[in-house]
Amino acid sequence: VDYGGTRAFRPSRFIGEALGRQPERLSARLAAYEELQRFQVAPEEADAPLPALGPDDVLTVSYSDIEDYRRCPLLYRFKYVLRIPVLPSPPMIYGLALHEAVRDYLRRKRETEQPTLEDLQATFRAAWLAEGFISPEHESERFQAGLDALRRFHEDEQGKRAPDLVEQRFSFMLGKDRVVGRWDRVDQGADGAEVIDYKSSAVDEGSERPQQLANQDLQLRLYALAHEKMYGARPARATLHFLETGAHGTIEPSDTDMSVVRTVVTSTAAKIRSRDFTPAPVKGIKTCFECAYHQICPSSLTVRG
Repeated sequence: VDYGGTRAFRPSRFIGEALGRQPERLSARLAAYEELQRFQVAPEEADAPLPALGPDDVLTVSYSDIEDYRRCPLLYRFKYVLRIPVLPSPPMIYGLALHEAVRDYLRRKRETEQPTLEDLQATFRAAWLAEGFISPEHESERFQAGLDALRRFHEDEQGKRAPDLVEQRFSFMLGKDRVVGRWDRVDQGADGAEVIDYKSSAVDEGSERPQQLANQDLQLRLYALAHEKMYGARPARATLHFLETGAHGTIEPSDTDMSVVRTVVTSTAAKIRSRDFTPAPVKGIKTCFECAYHQICPSSLTVRG
């Protein structure tokens, strides 16, 4: 594996099948690895100790920052402090291509266009990367799963009004912490707003799992709090939409939800401020196995025998 210099991505064999216009961020998608390399911290800076932030210093955090630190503080250091790049994985490629297609479709719909299923799938084809799959058969299976997911998504969108917000960024303060992010979609209804977060993971429709995941999801609650902070009104609903199966899980954000997410964000941000990156994988060896850095991490539980 080559982690240095410029890495030449192998273009997908599906790109030639793309229909219509190219997605606006295709070049950025193909250059993702090179971008990570360009912003990587210089070697002489990698081991330099970081001073703790003062109580009046502003710390900017996103949901990903909070979640990664909670998974393991050393993971946070590798990813956000040292900015060590990782190679694209099949789930990453699949998820990015799906989100690219959905985002492009919803933006065009919001602009009063009438994008077709062919437009939707063409964006997916063009955003696809042939990287890291176990075999050509594995790539074909995941690619077809994406096309099928988008077909279901397109059917579900028929008759629905255009979204009010698509990929809208937000930023608000919690004390001295600035929380940033963006909503995939926000719809405004008669009883209030609905914040929708699209997921590429497969969750069976008809089972209780989608609702269980929504009930446990910190990100939904953070996005609901962001809407309350930005617009002065808590959304009536916050929904996880699992693209591969079309399954949904929805919550009605409560005062307790808002209190919990505030506590988690501020307490985690306080630890980040202290620059405490002591390894502490939240689920032990399972977290280490799932970590993109486990092969280079000196504290990984996967190398202990």
